Amino acid sequence: MQDIFKWDLGWDITDYGSKDFHKIGLIHFTIVIRESHFL
Repeated sequence: MQDIFKWDLGWDITDYGSKDFHKIGLIHFTIVIRESHFL
C-alpha cells in the first residue's frame, strides 16, 4: 500500500497529516484507496 501512495501522491506516506497533504492529496488519497481496493 505504501508503494502505491508514494508513486501516486509523489511523497512519502509519513507526510500524512501535514497541511499540504490534506490540501492537495486528500481527495486523491481516497481515490487511490478505492481503486487499489477493487483492483
